[in-house]
Amino acid sequence: MDAKVILLGCITTYTILLIVVLIKLSSSPTIVAKAPVGQTAVVGDTSPVTMANSLVSNRYFMMSNKSSNATTIVETQEMLVRRENHDVTPSAMARTEPQKQTRKHYVSCKWHYLDGLGNQMFQYASVYGISRANNLTILMPEFIDMGQRIFSLTAERTKSKSQQPGFKWKKHWTGRECCKFHKDTMVMYKSPHYRDRDIEVRGYRQSWKYFKNFEDEIRKEFTFQKTIQQQANYYLEVVMKQTFGNIPRENVTLVSIHARRGDMMGKNKEEYGQIISTASYFNRAIDYFNTHLNKSENLLYIVFSDNIEWCMENLTRSDSKIIYSRNNTADVDLAVMGQCDHSVMSIGTFGWWGAWLAGGVAVYDQRWPRPGSPLAKNVNKEDYFYPGWVPL
Repeated sequence: MDAKVILLGCITTYTILLIVVLIKLSSSPTIVAKAPVGQTAVVGDTSPVTMANSLVSNRYFMMSNKSSNATTIVETQEMLVRRENHDVTPSAMARTEPQKQTRKHYVSCKWHYLDGLGNQMFQYASVYGISRANNLTILMPEFIDMGQRIFSLTAERTKSKSQQPGFKWKKHWTGRECCKFHKDTMVMYKSPHYRDRDIEVRGYRQSWKYFKNFEDEIRKEFTFQKTIQQQANYYLEVVMKQTFGNIPRENVTLVSIHARRGDMMGKNKEEYGQIISTASYFNRAIDYFNTHLNKSENLLYIVFSDNIEWCMENLTRSDSKIIYSRNNTADVDLAVMGQCDHSVMSIGTFGWWGAWLAGGVAVYDQRWPRPGSPLAKNVNKEDYFYPGWVPL
């Protein structure tokens, strides 16, 4: 008997609630009810069952007579919190759908694996700067072994054996000029043409301006692997002891001299606009440092070259201490150059990076590129040579 009474009471209560809903519908209210977390927002459902269920399950509701058409907006608690925090307006919430998780987008380039280390470093540093400026993720293939063998680069790696990242990537041309800065590359994110796309930058980008806002990060990227750095440290320890005995490193000034010759010796290179730095240039550079540093007693020049025999015959002076790096690999030579205090550059990106990693004063051969040559049309010296470097 008691069970029947209870059941009858529940039915009566539910019927009363339905009647209340129907009465309210006749006065055309707008009802806004909260739905539990996890339920999808429903717009326009005015059925008595839906509204009664909302009331019976203790959902909160508000009523107003601002509209002649009855409308129910069922909101998730997440959306209500956002409205309370003024993240979105109520009208916008009615149209809002859960945002899809967008994947990250990449930037890459045509990686020249046959290029020398200096060129590859420019490829990486420029694409790194472009990635940071455009909020993209840099991607490089594993076969560019400097990424793990020489440095510990943070770029994501792909097993693709192609020099190019993919045919469906959006290409952005920076032109064939080797040494000019294209500032539009740094703001690609502003263009709908590139937005939400994977981008492959094409062309040459040998300019410090691509990474000028991220130099500290680039220096971290170009931290040499431990084994390479240890070899460079050992080489310098031996050289210092042979030359100065037990004089502390801080009391010695090291100047690197980079003389690139071998692959630049040819008529076609000369016609294009390359020049070969002469013995006269290197001696003027030594004079410059001997004069300006005024530390000739503890000043040591270390020569790096792809033709060290020529250097040993032509770069000898009685007033200066000069030694010649032999039997080191290119990466160890670059690590040693990076630990010098100042730099003498010839041509080429290897010497450029040796000077940039070292910091300090750097001098370069102002005859490069040969005026009026095809190469000269591709070079903007302000874009290529780092600010403060001295032309001789």
